Amino acid sequence: MLALPNHMTFENLAHVAPANGSTMPAPDAGTDYLGADHVAAFRASAAITAARAFYAGVPRGPVTFGDEQPVPTDSTPADRLAAYLGRNLTGTIRA
Repeated sequence: MLALPNHMTFENLAHVAPANGSTMPAPDAGTDYLGADHVAAFRASAAITAARAFYAGVPRGPVTFGDEQPVPTDSTPADRLAAYLGRNLTGTIRA
């Protein structure tokens, strides 16, 4: 496990947890937050963090983004980002 990227991915996930109502991940050095594709895991955790920070004060509506949509708890980071930006994921085919 790559300790620094794993820790940075944890930090991204931990800061997003209160904003999206999810459970904060356990802060222990033994948990692998990167999985098999550590680059994709870090990018995904950073993308949602950046989107929440950048768009926090932007009004939702037809000119910008729709209202945040619900996502299942097992959704991919890409689906979570799309739902945050207003994409309705109902009926989406997921592998």
